[in-house]
Parts: sequence; structure tokens; C-alpha cells
Amino acid sequence: MARETFDPIDQELRDWEAASHRAKIVENIVRQPRPLRPHVERAAKENSVSEAMIYRWIAAYSKCPEVKTLLPKRRGPKLGHVGIRPEMEDAIEEAIREVYTKHPKVKFSKLNEAVLAICRKKGLSPCPSRTTIRRRAAQIDQELKNKLKHGPKKGKHLSTPIKKPYTADHPMQVVQFDHTLCDVFIVDEFDRSSLMRPWLTLAIDVYSRCIVGYYLALDPPSAVSVAMAVVNTVLPKDDTLSRLHIDNDLKWPCHGKYVSSHHDNAREFRSKALQLGCTQNDINLIFRPPGKPHFGGHIERLMGTIMGEVHLLPGTTFSNTQERGEYNSEEKSTLSFADFEKWLVLQIIIYNNRIHRAISSSPQSRFLLHERSSEILQNTPINSFSFFVSFLPYEARTIRKEGIEIFKTFYRSDVLYSPKTPIGSKIIVRYDPRDISKLYYVSPEGQIYTIPLAHAGHPKISLHEHKAAIRALKKRGMGTIDEDTIYRAIEEQRDLLKKATKTTNKMRNLAAKLGIRQDQLARHIPDKKNGPNPEKELPSETTSNQSEPISMFDIEEW
Repeated sequence: MARETFDPIDQELRDWEAASHRAKIVENIVRQPRPLRPHVERAAKENSVSEAMIYRWIAAYSKCPEVKTLLPKRRGPKLGHVGIRPEMEDAIEEAIREVYTKHPKVKFSKLNEAVLAICRKKGLSPCPSRTTIRRRAAQIDQELKNKLKHGPKKGKHLSTPIKKPYTADHPMQVVQFDHTLCDVFIVDEFDRSSLMRPWLTLAIDVYSRCIVGYYLALDPPSAVSVAMAVVNTVLPKDDTLSRLHIDNDLKWPCHGKYVSSHHDNAREFRSKALQLGCTQNDINLIFRPPGKPHFGGHIERLMGTIMGEVHLLPGTTFSNTQERGEYNSEEKSTLSFADFEKWLVLQIIIYNNRIHRAISSSPQSRFLLHERSSEILQNTPINSFSFFVSFLPYEARTIRKEGIEIFKTFYRSDVLYSPKTPIGSKIIVRYDPRDISKLYYVSPEGQIYTIPLAHAGHPKISLHEHKAAIRALKKRGMGTIDEDTIYRAIEEQRDLLKKATKTTNKMRNLAAKLGIRQDQLARHIPDKKNGPNPEKELPSETTSNQSEPISMFDIEEW
């Protein structure tokens, strides 16, 4: 006959049933007329226990008339009883502290070996069993164990209970943003050689758990990636789905201007551009309190969920080297940037329509079924391009006879010279770091004007390309660096990039960034003619050289 498995829950239920039955016996006896002895004798016979046992029940229940007083007492050692010698206990504790401190992610087998080694060294015999060692390890204070295994900061976080969950009352009340480096390598669009890992920015609606926006790029996180994710969050996704050639039956109908955006304390979320853009568009900025990572739990869990799906793709890096093992991620990679972006959006649609355990419905259903959903979906900017520009980095510059100087380069337009902005006055100009061939000036009336380069022959360049050229010139020992010198250095860098593209992974990555950025500039900026307040296209811009692609380098900073 197979041995029955011990179930502690069933045992506890049986114990409480027994205690309840005993309480009824006692209550029935004490209600009887004195003397109680005949009633005790009869109860003892009916329940197959001794009279002394009945009297003990009566005495205990009289002191504390609660059912728990009559719970059966288990045989064996009491709770907390230590069944081995103190010196053996000390050996186990010493091994636990030593092993967990030096090897935070240690397996139990290593801990067992350490205990046996210490016991042999101290001449302790017989050595404790594996069961005893495992039980003692489980009895260590959980906060101490977490600190030893994960470090003091994470250990404290894991051991601190969350008193109040972070919630919202309706869709788009609070949207959380965060970035992650995707756990997958992409390949070149043309020769299919392995390139690099893309960066992903995601936005999640706290109320519905719906993914409401994203931005995918090869750049590290920056003010622009935040701006692009914000724009994608607020605007309808129809153009995105069409651009990626996603089936018309698949929808992503979650958008609208949100009330508050919630971020961690990364530099790109603390930028003046984001703060000003949120102020202009009546969006509250909420930052995660330092040392309170659970305040960003929704977006953190979402990132983990999406990366879990990424781990099923060819070319994945998995979460760490232990999981990856001998799997060659770069050699196995097959998805181009465009392939991965399409897969990502399809995965977002799947996630939004899948039942979420925390809310007992799909995120998209929870978003759309709320009584305010229609109002939220209609609350989008009238002018999407103006909305995009409001989140771009900006500088205050003085209007001079030659125009405006920024990045050691002059920009000029007739719109600058008006009675409202005379020479010598300061204005705010905005720029897209991916393309600094033009600036954006927003007039007091809210009209957006493009301020092109004063020198029409200069090509399009990125801000990082500009900074890289200045660094290279300084290394050559050049004291005075002017506009023409910078652009000549950039042309040299581009020639070098073209010649070296096939020689190193680094150069292939730079060339791929160049092409992907050019595509994003063409497709990801909202339509300039959308709304009654379009960007003013000035004649002087059309004479500049717009045929050159925009180069990207290793790290973008702005």
C-alpha cells in the first residue's frame, strides 16, 4: 500500500474540528446540575477517553473559554526545540554566513559541503544530516538571508512589506515609463551580419496595465527617446500599424493625453526638455522616491514579461551568462531592426489582449470598458507635430546680425528679425539631436518656425557626430575650432566610416545606426501638416543639402 502524503492543511482542519467537538462536550457538561461526576463518566465513555482527560478539558476551558484552548497537542519536540549539540549548531551557522557572504547565489549542495568540512575540521561527529542543515538554513532571519545573498540594499527591499499598492482610478491617470536594453541581437538589413542590441522605451497605463506607447532605437536612452515614447503614447497607433504592415484586423486602440507620467530618477527623465514639455501640455511629472523600487513595479514587471518573450527569439542573450551557456547569440541572430520592431508591436497587441491575473481581464478590455474611455481616446493633441516639438531639448540664444549661434554653428532666418524679437534679444530655440541642420522656434503666438543653417551647403549631422568631430580636432591640438573646420572633420569621419564598414563590428554598428536613424527621422516624426498650426517651412531651408544621411556614434548625450 502506498504511504499517505502528510498534508498540514488537512491536519490543521482536523485539529480544529476536534477542538470544536471538545468545546461542545465541556459546555454540555458544565450546564448540567451538580455534581458533574456522572456527566463526566458518561462523556468519557461516549468519546473513548479517560475521565482525567475530560477534567483537564474542563479546567483549561474554564481559564480561557476559547476553542483554540482545546486544540490537540502534537507529540514530538516543541516549536523552536534544537535537537543537536550547540557546537554543531554553531558550525552550521558559521557555514551559512561564510558561504552566503562569499557566494550570494550558492546552491544548497555547496552549503552542505561547507558544513561537513567545518564539522570534520572541529572533530564534530556524527555530522548533521542534509535535512537538518536545510531546516537550519530555512530558520535564518529572512532579512539577514536576503542581505547575505543579494546585498544590503536589495535585501532590505525584499524583506520590507509593501503597505500600500500604487494604483490609479481611471485609464491614462498615471502612465509609467522606463527603458531597457533588449536581450537580443539584431542583424544588418542587407548582408544579415550580426549588429547590436536595441534599446526599448515602454509606457504602461497603471489603471488598466495596458501598454500604451513604445520607442525602439539603437541609441541609448535620451531626451529624444523619451519624447518619441511620449508622442507614441498620446497619439493613435494607426500609422504605426500601417507602417509595420500589420494586419488590419489587429488593433491597438489605447491612446490619449495622460494626467501624470511616472518615472525613475534617470537623467533623461530629469531633463529640462521633459519638464517644460509636460508643463506646456498640462502633464504632471511624478518621480519614484529614492529607495522605493516598488513604486515602479508595474513597468518593471512589464519589462520582465516582454523580455521573457524575447528570450524565445533567435539571437537572444537571455538574462545572464549562466542562462545563455554556450549559446552564441550573435551567430544565431536572424531578425533585422524592422523585423524585431514588427514582432515587438505584435507582442504588445498580444499582451494587451491577454487576461491579466491582477485585474481578472485583459488590459485592453479594462481600458476600453471604463466609463471615461471615450473621453480619453478623443483627448489627443490637435497638432501632433507641435506636441512633439514641445518635448525637444532647448537652449536660450541671443539674436545677432549673423543669426543665432549654437553648437559653434550659425542658423539664420528672416523670421528672427521682427519688432518683437530685435537684434540683441534672447529667444528659446529647440532642436532634434538626431538632426541639428535646423532649429525650431515657437513664437509667442504658438507658431512653429524652422530656422535652417546659415550656410546652406552643410549636410545634415547629428549632435553626437558634431561632438565627436570637436573631440577629434582637440586631440589634434587645434586651438581655434570654427564651423567650417567642424564640418570638414565630419566629412573625413564619414569617409572613414564608409571605408571601414566591412572591417569591424563597431563600424557595422555605426553604419546600421546611420540608416535606421535616417528612416526614423522620415517616419517617426508626426506629420508637420497635422492640425491648424503647421510648421512654417521657410524658403531658405530648401537650398540646404538634404541628401546626406545622419551619422550616429557609440553614445548619445544631450
